[in-house]
Amino acid sequence: MDHFKDGSRGFSVHEDAVLDMRFDTMQEMTAQIFINTETIQSLSDTFQRYADFTPMKADELGMVIAKTRKEKPIQTTGDFRDILGSCGLGKSASIVIFQAIRIAVNQELKQLEDFLENFDAILNT
Repeated sequence: MDHFKDGSRGFSVHEDAVLDMRFDTMQEMTAQIFINTETIQSLSDTFQRYADFTPMKADELGMVIAKTRKEKPIQTTGDFRDILGSCGLGKSASIVIFQAIRIAVNQELKQLEDFLENFDAILNT
């Protein structure tokens, strides 16, 4: 929970910080890289899969993010919050989008799948 309480790592919509969101700071992919490089389709898929947004709203978010980053890279949680707000998302929906980005950046479902595949071996040691 410390990473969520520490606003400097970009996990929280409450603080203005660099978009990082990595659990493992040795990992190359950050939220900033993800948001600024993923395709519109990849962003839309992320919002649909991990935030349960409709395809129409997820596509809209992806397009607005892509348009905005062409003008200027999205670097902080404040920048990202402003984009989400311009799409009509309030605080609660923005929190869910932040969560979706965090899940994607940290490949949390892949990590869980890897753990579950090795669970038997771990128990047997």
